[in-house]
Amino acid sequence: MVDCLDTHRSSKPKRSGEINKTVFRPEALPVHLAAFRPPQFPRAVQWSGWAADRLVEVTGDQVERRLIWSQNPAAKPHPDPWGM
Repeated sequence: MVDCLDTHRSSKPKRSGEINKTVFRPEALPVHLAAFRPPQFPRAVQWSGWAADRLVEVTGDQVERRLIWSQNPAAKPHPDPWGM
């Protein structure tokens, strides 16, 4: 568990805990970790970009990579990151 969610700029969690619009505090992001869980949505595993790249490399089309947040304003988050 890593408390790095910007709760003021993120959307309010749904009853299920899902957060549609996720905004992280960059200074608190554990970029050295492959994955983490925010306490506000503990069922969700958040993968760091480098780890997600590696998962796709290893599994091919078995894993779908969905962007939920980026500091890059040109990067567009997936419109429904938790929808399956």
